[in-house]
Amino acid sequence: MAVGDSTLNDSTGSVTYAQSSLQASGVIFLPLGDKFKLFGKLGVASNYGKMTGTGSYSTVDASTTTTNAMYGIGGQFNFTQLVGMRVQYEKFGKSKAASSAPGVDLARFSAGVVFSF
Repeated sequence: MAVGDSTLNDSTGSVTYAQSSLQASGVIFLPLGDKFKLFGKLGVASNYGKMTGTGSYSTVDASTTTTNAMYGIGGQFNFTQLVGMRVQYEKFGKSKAASSAPGVDLARFSAGVVFSF
């Protein structure tokens, strides 16, 4: 899953930091009636970060992968037995552009439609 890119520009060039994450997690649901349920996630995330530069920053080229524990919380509302809506917050740990870099926290808030078969 692509998490996003950040670019810093000035008159001499730019530096872009790209981030992505692959996760494996278990999910536990807590039903609160027929239509609504809360859930929690716990697992592991492999985070990849790559930094590249242009112009006067063209010597910037670094990447690394970090593996972290991840967690998430959320809720799901079922409109019918087949269709529902889910919102969740997930925290993936840190992504680094180089092994000596301090790292950037990766987190995401998302909303989506759930189809049950």
